[in-house]
Amino acid sequence: MLPRVSFRLSVPLVIFFGLAWAALVALYGEVSQPRQEVIKFAAELLGGATAVYALFMNVQSVRNAAARRFIERWTDPNFATFRKAISDMVDAGSPAHFDKQTLLAILNFWEEIAIAVLSREADERLLNDFFYTTVLKCFKVTQKWVEDERTRRNQPTGYIQFEKLYNRWKPK
Repeated sequence: MLPRVSFRLSVPLVIFFGLAWAALVALYGEVSQPRQEVIKFAAELLGGATAVYALFMNVQSVRNAAARRFIERWTDPNFATFRKAISDMVDAGSPAHFDKQTLLAILNFWEEIAIAVLSREADERLLNDFFYTTVLKCFKVTQKWVEDERTRRNQPTGYIQFEKLYNRWKPK
C-alpha cells in the first residue's frame, strides 16, 4: 500500500513562497555577480518546489472532485429509492426480501466507491467523512448474501473491493 500524502492549500505556505520570491528578487540586485548565480540557483529550486506543490494540489483537487461526484450521486433525488432500500435493509438486518436488481445496484455503487478509494482516484478522507457509517452498516447487512452469491456463482472475488474498503474503515 502506498503511503497517504495529503496536500491542502495552506495560506502560510503560499505566503512563504511569495516572501521567498520577493526576497530573492530584492537580494539579486544588491549582491555581486558570483552571489547572483547562487540566488539564481535558489530561485530555480524555489520554482521547482512551487511546481511540485502545484502538481500535488492539482492531484488533490482531482481526487476531491471525484469524491464530490459520488456524494452528488448519493444525494441526487433519483438515488432516493436506493437510499431508502439501504435504510430498510439495515433496519431489517438482511437483504433477503429486497429486489435483487436494487441490491445489485447498491452493491455496485459501493464497489465503485471502493475501487476509486483503493486506487487513490477519489479522496478517501472526504468519502469516509460522508459514507463511513453507511458503508459499515451496509457491508455488515449484505455480507452473508454476498458470500452466498460468491459460492453459488463460483466467483470468489465478487464485491471484493467493497469488502476491502470495509476492512480498511472498520474500527480496529
